[in-house]
Amino acid sequence: MPRESGVETAASFSEILLSSCASVLACLCLTLLGTLFGPSYGNFLFMGVPLFLGGFGSAFLERSEPRPMKSHWSTMFLSVFLACAAPLAFAYEGLICIAMALPLIVPMSIAGMFSARALMASRWRNQGLMFSLAAIIPIGLAWEGKRVQEPELRTVTTQVVITAPPEEVWPLLFNLKVEPAKDWLLRSGIAHPTEVRSGKAELGSWRDCVLSTGTMRETIVACELNRRMTFEVHNTPPSMTELNPFGEVKAAHLNDWCEAVRGEFRLRELPGGRTLIEGQSWYRHRYAPGFYWSLWTDSIVSRVHHLVFDTITGDVATKKARTMRSEP
Repeated sequence: MPRESGVETAASFSEILLSSCASVLACLCLTLLGTLFGPSYGNFLFMGVPLFLGGFGSAFLERSEPRPMKSHWSTMFLSVFLACAAPLAFAYEGLICIAMALPLIVPMSIAGMFSARALMASRWRNQGLMFSLAAIIPIGLAWEGKRVQEPELRTVTTQVVITAPPEEVWPLLFNLKVEPAKDWLLRSGIAHPTEVRSGKAELGSWRDCVLSTGTMRETIVACELNRRMTFEVHNTPPSMTELNPFGEVKAAHLNDWCEAVRGEFRLRELPGGRTLIEGQSWYRHRYAPGFYWSLWTDSIVSRVHHLVFDTITGDVATKKARTMRSEP
């Protein structure tokens, strides 16, 4: 029935559910097909698939007659919910990663819904055209999965002032028991340091940063007493421990998709027995769209810096308190 007639029939719940299930099933099949040759966490997965998810559901809903916007909105939101619930149920993804992706998934699904509805209302109304666009998804996913591209080297710098001279702060850069994370994102399973162990505080010595997901082996490549320490990272443990009530998640993106490269601490003496400590981290990630995921990764690295600096500040304060108690 053409929309020009002005008649739009509200869809029943069973019709909305059927359209949503059809959309989710189509997206899951296309995604699995596209990732046969390698995992892809790029533009096609986080933007193309949600765009098709919203579009397919709307096109399927209007396959026989025009539907009002309320029915389209219901179909779109139910499709997004089911599309997120499916990888959770099969322990393919975790709650935190899905929550991080939602700001991409929802807007792209809405765009797909409006695009499909406009297409079905035009003289180009043709479900076959919409469904034929499905071929782009597995092709794009396969292309991104096989593409070899050097990711951008990113840098995050954090500075804090500590009420202690550099000579008191310096030893803590090499051996430190990191306090339990209080930050909600780190507590949710994101990898963060729990302890730092080192050999000698000298050039060429080893340094281990024990993360909540494994040990990161490092080598000290620059060392200036009470001033600067730089280390190279040799391996990066899993980026997080996923939260999933249905089982352990072993998604490909947990390994090798985010790589720590180098780190550095600089100390600068300030008046009044204080120290400006600067932490700098270099890392790479292969998630796309880069502009979006870098907001998350940069924020996480900064939170890790603050966790270490808060621990150093606490240790310095504890040492001072002990010294004052021991004095006559």
